[in-house]
Amino acid sequence: MDNKISQLESASSNNQFKDSDAKEVTQNEKITGPFPIKLAYKRIINLYGVTAVLFGLGYIAYLNPQIFIIQGATLQIWNQAINAVILLIVPFLLGCLGAYARVLLAGELLSSYRKIILSSGILATFSWMGIKSKVFLALLSPYVEKASAKASESISQFTPENENAFYSMALVAVMVGMFSSNIFIFVNQRVKQLTNT
Repeated sequence: MDNKISQLESASSNNQFKDSDAKEVTQNEKITGPFPIKLAYKRIINLYGVTAVLFGLGYIAYLNPQIFIIQGATLQIWNQAINAVILLIVPFLLGCLGAYARVLLAGELLSSYRKIILSSGILATFSWMGIKSKVFLALLSPYVEKASAKASESISQFTPENENAFYSMALVAVMVGMFSSNIFIFVNQRVKQLTNT
């Protein structure tokens, strides 16, 4: 009986040694195998490439010190871009607010509609840009001219920079956010109704 127990213990210890040897072999293969060497070569080549590009740009800058002089038109474009980004945060938030209200009215879970709320805010931002640039009004005015000359004149004279116009622009952003999320929510609810029946 003791003999069998000692044989079982020696067999289990041999299996443990074999498992540990196999683990060491596989770890050694991972370290010294062909894949990490290729990866190291790629990293070295990428490092040399980046270094060469930076050296070339530094040499060009050394030969032409006036290359870093920024023209006034570039600064003006950057100024307008930063101002536009800061300005467009407002319609983005208003569009997200409108979409959030629509999701709450639908009685849906908020977690499954986060992307819809963000995309509705982006669409509200696009609508705000269209009105501020007067592109939307230029596209709308020929169709309104056929209906009424007075309405066409008031549309062409609309200035979105007016202080009172902010509230109408904010309402447009909220309505665009609600409407854009409304389409998806309506389709999603309809699909759920059809699959449940």
